Parts: sequence; C-alpha cells; structure tokens
Amino acid sequence: MKTAATIEVTVPENRKLELELPPEVPAGKAKLLVMVEEQVEGRELPAATVESVDGRLRLVLPEGADIDWEQVSLKRSRDERTKKLLGMG
Repeated sequence: MKTAATIEVTVPENRKLELELPPEVPAGKAKLLVMVEEQVEGRELPAATVESVDGRLRLVLPEGADIDWEQVSLKRSRDERTKKLLGMG
C-alpha cells in the first residue's frame, strides 16, 4: 500500500527546504513531488472598501477598477488570512 503525505511549505528565495515527514510515512525509497501554486506577480488589486448594506457586507471597488477575476482566489485569500491569524504565515 502506498502512503501519501501533503505538507504545505513556503519556498524561500534560496530554494532550500528542510522538512520532517509525519510518522505514518515509512522509511525507504520514496518520490518527492513539488506542486507550486499559481503565482500572480506584478499585479495588485486596487484598494477597496467594505460597506454594510441591509446587514450584508459588500465590497466596493474604485470607479473604473480593472480586475481579472480569474486571478482572484477567494479560497486562497481566506486560507492566507487564517494562517496569519493562527501565526502560521
């Protein structure tokens, strides 16, 4: 039976990682697969404000803001905020 482990890391500028595998990964031959999340470089989202309308929050973008919504990952943003709150990022 094959054992798989997923370990989330941030690759530093020097590209060197040191990691400790969980105990369920047995000693012996293994293959290491590195999957890099899509990077959106050089493009920042415009400043926005949040308004409460009828008890619901609404994101308000500046007039004429050009956003490529395919590059916006709400799940990734939520995960990053959660990690920061937990002191993990």
